[in-house]
Amino acid sequence: MQEFEKLTAALASGRPGALATLVRIDGSSYRAPGARMWLEGGAVIGAISGGCLEADLAERARVVIADGKPQLATYDTRTDEDLMWGTGMGCGGLAQVLIEPWPAPGPSLPALWRECAALGRAGMAATLFPAGDKAPAWPIQRLLLREDGAVEENVADAALRQTLIAEARRLSAETRTREWMLARSRALRYQTQTGDVWALWEPVLPPQPLIVLGGGYDAAPVVETAANLGWRVFVVDHRPHFARRRHFPRAHAVIHAEGRNYWDQVPRHARAAAVVMSHHYGRDKAYLAALLQSEVRYIGALGPWRRTERILDELGALPLDDRDRDRLHAPVGLDLDAETPEEVALSIVAEIRAFLAGRAGGSLKLRDGPIHSRRLDNP
Repeated sequence: MQEFEKLTAALASGRPGALATLVRIDGSSYRAPGARMWLEGGAVIGAISGGCLEADLAERARVVIADGKPQLATYDTRTDEDLMWGTGMGCGGLAQVLIEPWPAPGPSLPALWRECAALGRAGMAATLFPAGDKAPAWPIQRLLLREDGAVEENVADAALRQTLIAEARRLSAETRTREWMLARSRALRYQTQTGDVWALWEPVLPPQPLIVLGGGYDAAPVVETAANLGWRVFVVDHRPHFARRRHFPRAHAVIHAEGRNYWDQVPRHARAAAVVMSHHYGRDKAYLAALLQSEVRYIGALGPWRRTERILDELGALPLDDRDRDRLHAPVGLDLDAETPEEVALSIVAEIRAFLAGRAGGSLKLRDGPIHSRRLDNP
């Protein structure tokens, strides 16, 4: 079971515990805002940092569970004093972690997570916490926006409530674009008559859809690698003996393609990615023709560029327009000198993840800027 599924199950169980959420960072941080950790007695699910904060958070969580009052913990590693009093991280950043007792009243964020995952929809969530280090008022205030426009909230300040609803709709629109993977959690500050508050905004995104067109032996590690990331994988093959569930136990669906009837059973929207790898020239040609006519965001083609170029030429798709040139990746994958099917799968899935996140997939030591994208955060 994936960490996210374990966390969701723990929150839905009704057992008393504490939920720690990284709500704000300033400077360097191991995790981005929205990282969560569940603490229940000695049980821990998830992580806020690379192991630097967890012991202190566990102590704070015991207090939170005992007295039923949330805490806002601030860890400032921007000075050398941290090496003396605190975590000894030396990361050069500030991190604020909201720890709340669970079960919690008010809008259910886990319910929105489950709904978006099950229905393939997106949502938006805001969790309020105070500016400064004072303990937040109980109950924690949240606002949830579903893809159909429905709002659920327990925000006490009427003016702030209207501001947050408008902001939720604006931010939610970003998740419906072709650049949906660029949507990031971010903390935004708001003024109220009783003082400033922060809101942790989180896009609640459905699992990443991946269409694997071809069910040969080398498709299995692609499915497995993608499934390990929590992606929703659809396997399509024209050969009945390949399109079998037992070959791909972790796929969301395994489809026997006859003609074009498979196309109604796979996601065709701009959030989806697809890899053509049937090793059959005629089928790959048909798959590519259908994909180029779709809104699928990423299209990968296994094999040498000369083969793909020949297919495109026969389809009359050359020269490629800017949109297709951007989304078509042939040969598919990052340059890892991959040899085995497992290495090739790593190369393919890593490239898809990097592309959808707007990254080149290069070495982090060559990156000029923060590891985590924060371009949408306010100062």
